[in-house]
Amino acid sequence: MSRFSDNLSGLRPKLGLRPALMEVLLTSVRIRSDVRLAAAAKTSEMDSTFQRCPASEAIKMPLQSVNRTRTHRMTLDGAMLNRGFWLYVCKVSLGHYKFFYVGMTGDSSSLNAASPFLRFARHLDTSRNARSNSLFRALAKARINPSDCRFEILAFGPLYSETRSAVAHRLNREKPAALEIAVTTSLRQSRYHIIGTHGTRLSLTPDQYPILEQILTELNLELRLRLRSPHLAS
Repeated sequence: MSRFSDNLSGLRPKLGLRPALMEVLLTSVRIRSDVRLAAAAKTSEMDSTFQRCPASEAIKMPLQSVNRTRTHRMTLDGAMLNRGFWLYVCKVSLGHYKFFYVGMTGDSSSLNAASPFLRFARHLDTSRNARSNSLFRALAKARINPSDCRFEILAFGPLYSETRSAVAHRLNREKPAALEIAVTTSLRQSRYHIIGTHGTRLSLTPDQYPILEQILTELNLELRLRLRSPHLAS
C-alpha cells in the first residue's frame, strides 16, 4: 500500500493536482484498501471455521431468526365442506371475554348455498374489497383484533339442500333464517353477548321446534352454555 501511495504521490506534478486534493485522494485509497483487507480476513476466518466443522454438525446448526416460531392448530370436520343451507354459531373468545355470532349459509342475492367452512373463511376476509366479512367488520367495530381471538364454530346441517329453483331457494332460506333468529334470541335472553346484526321477526313452523331444541342442547353441551327455549314473538 505504501508503494502505491508513493507512486500516486509521484504522479501529482504530472496530473496537476493540488496538495489538498491529492491528500483526499490518498485517504480514500487507504480506506478502501483497509475495507478489502478486513473483508478478506473475515472470509478466511469463516472458511477456516467451516473446514473444522463436520458436515453433520453443520446441518444441525440452528438458523438465526428474528421472530420465534409459534405453533397453532386448526381442526376441521370434513362434513363442513358440504354445500347447502346450514346454521352455525361461532364463539369468539378474547381472554375471559366471550362473544357469539350466529349465521347461516344461503345467499339472498343468488341461488348459491356455500359450505360453512367457505362461509366462515369469507367472514374473516381482511381484504379491502371483501363484501361478505360481516364477522370481521363486527369485531373491527368493537375495536377487537381478530388475530387476538380464539374461534369455536358449531355448524348444524345441512338443514336443506342447495337448489337451482328460485322459489325453492327462497323457501329453503327462510327456514334457517327463522332458526337463526330463534338461537340469537335464546342467547340474548340468557344474557350472552351477541355481535353482529340479526332480525327480530320470525315464524317457526311446527316441524322446526324439535330442530331448535336439538340445536340448543348441542350448544349447551359443546360450548358449555345454559340456553333455554326462547320466548318468541311471532
